[in-house]
Amino acid sequence: MAGLAAHRHIRAMGTSWGAIFRPQSRIRPGDVIVRTVYEYGIDHARAAEARMNGMDS
Repeated sequence: MAGLAAHRHIRAMGTSWGAIFRPQSRIRPGDVIVRTVYEYGIDHARAAEARMNGMDS
């Protein structure tokens, strides 16, 4: 059901799935692409500290 709704939305925008997922033409091989990913509920500093404490034992 959600897939059909997404498809209708894409079609209403006047684009296609291929155009959305196709890499941008301005990106060339060797270019650096930076993506920021947020993981809500995860404290990376605390998780790293726990791993370091586990290595001591």
